[in-house]
Amino acid sequence: MLGGARIMVSRPEWDSLHAPLPEARGLMRSHIDLPGLRWDRVTPEGLADASIAPFGAGHDLFGDGSLVLLPTPGHTPGSVSLLVRRPGHPPLLMVGDLTYDDRLLAEGKLPGVGDKRQLHTAVQQVNELRRRLPGLVVLPAHDPGAAARLAQAMRLPATPAV
Repeated sequence: MLGGARIMVSRPEWDSLHAPLPEARGLMRSHIDLPGLRWDRVTPEGLADASIAPFGAGHDLFGDGSLVLLPTPGHTPGSVSLLVRRPGHPPLLMVGDLTYDDRLLAEGKLPGVGDKRQLHTAVQQVNELRRRLPGLVVLPAHDPGAAARLAQAMRLPATPAV
């Protein structure tokens, strides 16, 4: 089904997945050790893009700022979020399991699972990014409203920077 897929994973996440007894930490290796997957480990590097501060580090997948992995640890040690910038459309931020719901994230509320200190920092950084990128659409993995917001963002023109 995913044969040949290239999976980008942060080095801290990779290290956590391959530490002894991952199942004791709720990690199911049988769900990720699938045949044919190509795992590419990435390490956040300094980014000179002031528009995405407070994230001073990340991994720019194409070198043009269109797809940038941003470190948002907390749920797991190497969690990342994906910033998607497309000409003529609002920017998207796919935050995975950083929160259950965008409204909770905007209010600064933390999910119940993970390292609270890291989650607090990541939530603050994402909310600061929201202030810096007008029109940013935040898409949590488990948010029931995320699909509708994504569909709307695909139709909307970009919000001009203030």
